[in-house]
Amino acid sequence: MTNLQDRLKLFLNEIQITMQSFEQQCGIGQGVGARLSEKSYATTFRRIENAFPQLNINWLKTGEGSMLNTVPVIDMSRKNSDGDNDVYGDIIKIGDLRLVSEKDAEICQLKKEITLLRELLVERERVIDEKNERIAELKERISELKGL
Repeated sequence: MTNLQDRLKLFLNEIQITMQSFEQQCGIGQGVGARLSEKSYATTFRRIENAFPQLNINWLKTGEGSMLNTVPVIDMSRKNSDGDNDVYGDIIKIGDLRLVSEKDAEICQLKKEITLLRELLVERERVIDEKNERIAELKERISELKGL
């Protein structure tokens, strides 16, 4: 990849979302994604990192490494025995590192579906509004014709 914008487009294509959806999920302004560069604010990159933990921010900025982060697999299934000195009550075992977990991939897919459903809902509401307006016009016309 030659520049940050190319890498960002590759990532968006990988998770199958639009730039607009990416900006919304990151909580950055409209158009900020298209202007994102290696010199952008650190807070912008933190927002991206928080919204998409599977994205390797260093790769996004420099092109070095892999696109996706390795994430720990956490096993919370084992409980401490009575008398153990763990204030949290559970033992956390860090398993093997692997690329984006199935859960992260599923979350990305669900975010994409939510975005598409929201767009569909807006379109359906617009159609309903148009039909309601047409119904009101026809009722008015019927009243006029009855008055003749």
